[in-house]
Amino acid sequence: MAILDEIIASLAAGERVMLATIVAATGSTPVGASARLLVRDGGSSTTGTIGGGCAEGDVVLRARRLFETGVAEIVTLRLDGESDEALICGGAIDVLIEPLHPGDRPVFEDLRLLAERGEDSVLATLLAADGSVRGRAVTSAIALHTPVRSWRPEELPFLSHPVAGLAKAVTDTLRAGEPARMACADGTLILEPWVAPP
Repeated sequence: MAILDEIIASLAAGERVMLATIVAATGSTPVGASARLLVRDGGSSTTGTIGGGCAEGDVVLRARRLFETGVAEIVTLRLDGESDEALICGGAIDVLIEPLHPGDRPVFEDLRLLAERGEDSVLATLLAADGSVRGRAVTSAIALHTPVRSWRPEELPFLSHPVAGLAKAVTDTLRAGEPARMACADGTLILEPWVAPP
């Protein structure tokens, strides 16, 4: 998974990077949910794609602005030719644009380790109402049944209260291969599948 290697290398070097992930796609879109683009400070995209064209350019511009604020946001881009994004696929995408920090490196190293073992995994990210990322954690499909080294879905360390239905949502996310969002007392919990290469 080239994007994981790039994320880890960037964080190890102390670089400021933003990760843009399609967390929902409706209608016809150039790529589906879970497509990712890594944006370096200064706005140059390095790895991945969220479909190219004007929509991707808009996400890079937004990421450049967010470098200054240090917060994340979810933006909806319409791809119907009637909006500024000017693509005519006909659908829409919701894109999570989030800052990554050197302290996030262990989470992404866990994702890479699980992928190298052939295990699909889920990255849970808590996004507070003010756009701050309050925490990240990883679990694998295997850990859902036999928790060995990952969090138990009911008890994420950065949540003030357990989230009802989280274990089922994680399982559904893995099964569908598409991100999910859950409202909780602490903000919005975003569940992203990371599928191991065959």
